[in-house]
Order: sequence, then C-alpha cells, then structure tokens
Amino acid sequence: MDSITGPAPDRKWHPQSTLLTPADELMGIVSTRRADGSVDARMSPLARCVDDSGDIAAGALFVLADVVLGQASVSRLPSDRSIATTNLHLDVVARPTLTGGDISGTGRVDAVDEFGVMSSGELVDQAGRLIAVITGRFAVVAVGSRNEGTLPATPDRAAPRSAGAADGVPVHELLGLKPLDKEGPVLRFQIDARPEFGNGRGGIHGGIGALIGEQAAGHALRNMLPSGSRMRPVEIRACFLRPLEAGGPPVGCTAEVLHTGRRLAATSARVLTPDGRPAVLVDVLHVPAH
Repeated sequence: MDSITGPAPDRKWHPQSTLLTPADELMGIVSTRRADGSVDARMSPLARCVDDSGDIAAGALFVLADVVLGQASVSRLPSDRSIATTNLHLDVVARPTLTGGDISGTGRVDAVDEFGVMSSGELVDQAGRLIAVITGRFAVVAVGSRNEGTLPATPDRAAPRSAGAADGVPVHELLGLKPLDKEGPVLRFQIDARPEFGNGRGGIHGGIGALIGEQAAGHALRNMLPSGSRMRPVEIRACFLRPLEAGGPPVGCTAEVLHTGRRLAATSARVLTPDGRPAVLVDVLHVPAH
C-alpha cells in the first residue's frame, strides 16, 4: 500500500472532478471548482429527502459522500483514468435537519493499493457541526472500459412510474419505495428505477442505491420495535457489486433485522437487479432515538 501525496503531475484538475449527475441534481448537490483547482461540493436540505423522523434521511448523505470522496480520488488520476465506487461507509454523528443549512464535505486521498484509491472525509452543516465521518474505496479503470460500469443506452424505454409509497413519507415517495410484505423475518420491496436516479453512465447512482437499502432496513426495524420505540442509524456500510439501470424496470430490495437490543439494533438490506441478483449490500447499526 502506497501513500499518495501531491497532485497528479500531468494536469491541474480531472474532468470527472466537477461532473454532476442527474442524481446529484435531484438531491440538491452543487459542485464548484475553486481557483486553486480544488472542488467544493455541498447539498441543500430538501423536503423530499425527509424520512419518518422529520429530518433528512441519513442514507441521503451517501450521494454527497460519493461526490466528495470521488472528487478527492480523481484528483490524483490522469485524465484517461476514471473511478468506480466499490464501497462507502458513514459514521453518522448528528441527524441532518431541514433547518441546519447546506451540508458540505471535505475529502482527501489516504492511500492506494492494487485495488484502487481509498479516501476519507467529513460532512458538516452550515454552522460547522459535524454530521458524518465518511470513508470510501474506488476502483481505478480506463475511461470507456467495461469496468467503468457504463450501461448501454436505452433511449426508447420509458421508466415505469409507480403511484409512490403508500405511507406518505417524503423520501419513500421520492424513491417509489413500496413494501411487498407487511411482516416476516425478511421484507421485500419494489423501487422505481427513475432516470433522475442516474449516475451519468446509464446506471443508478450508488448513493441512491445505498439510500434505498438504508430506508428498507429502517422500515424492517420499525416493524419489529414495540409501539412508541424509535431508533436511528449511526453506522451505514454500502458495497456496490454490479450496476442497476436508471430508467429501466423497477428494482427489488430485501431487508431483515439481524439483532434488536436495548442499546443497539443491526439490520441488513440487499438491493437487487430485476432478475434478482444482488447489486448493493447495505448494513446498518441503529441506536435509540432521543
């Protein structure tokens, strides 16, 4: 494993460093390049990202984390190389709120090895309050290669749209998250694969995939808790195995509760391709909400 220091020698900034995807725009993320070549990314809290707690869904931070860490990672790459996110990790310190102002992030490259680039950073609100500590790993691939995760364009296919979630939770409506089971050890869900979820390569943005898993896992946990009890996510891990088509058929998700206790609960979710293969793995730790 080799440490990375200093900018890439053949350019001041990477073309991918300011690329904004449809999913970034959907989640209220803007990205600007500073005079020194570094990039500032921030997310405006949006009412459509609110979960059943009344605050911004913690899983929504994955979209911003992917932008912040991805921009840091490409800052060390030549322009003929690209990145593909393989995993992201959030330690959630404080719940993001609608009244906390823009959430911004700072990312840095920590190391590289034969598998890619490792980066870390922090997300803070407008008052400087720490919201989350973020880490990620990114595979380095040749621009335009199959491993970049680009899916073939399907311009003639319209994305199926559901009537939205039945529970009225804004982020569930945004995702089109529909439970297919009311109870059981493993709950199944169906989610719209909207074009607005896109990552610019024809696939669903990894941050959206992680948000889907986090919300499905939270739903499964609420079904297991006694009436009046609430828990919130404090650690979320997402691993990205294969792409999901944005604008394609609805995707599936399964979620289960692995453990519930007085101080800690553990849940797991699997976001699935339309033919049932795992695409995104999401594991969540929860603590009591006060």
